Amino acid sequence: MEAMEEVERARLIEEIRSLGDSLSKHPSVSVLQRYRHLIGLAIGMVRSTMALKRDYKWRRSERTLYVLIERTENALAELEAVLAGEGDRSRVLDLVEEIKGCLISILS
Repeated sequence: MEAMEEVERARLIEEIRSLGDSLSKHPSVSVLQRYRHLIGLAIGMVRSTMALKRDYKWRRSERTLYVLIERTENALAELEAVLAGEGDRSRVLDLVEEIKGCLISILS
């Protein structure tokens, strides 16, 4: 079961990375929607894992995960605003990299 979750997590990270690359090269609303959906899935996986671990009195780095989740959600909101305003492509790349870094930290 654990190995299957690890494979699913790795596949999700790879798909997010691929969409992030696509989004930085050719920003579009449809790619952003798919990207946002996948990040929502990743955050949902983390939240469900945190809920399970909380039942076992696990609290070690819970605050760090919440901060990373919040940073990811804020970066997504900013990314959406930048793309809606035909924003700076370098800012799009920075935001995609920030989101990717947060997700790698969260899912690792």
